[in-house]
Amino acid sequence: MRAILLARVSSREQQEGMSIPAQERRLREYAERKGLVVDPTSLRYYGIVD
Repeated sequence: MRAILLARVSSREQQEGMSIPAQERRLREYAERKGLVVDPTSLRYYGIVD
């Protein structure tokens, strides 16, 4: 099964507490445990807008 990754933050505080790179690492670990195939170009970043 294939999957995409979505990492996002909605506030500066959240960005510091659970950074995008930390989320990506956890998402990839989860996908590996579940046997999911993640396209390396599928990661999407969404963050706060100044």
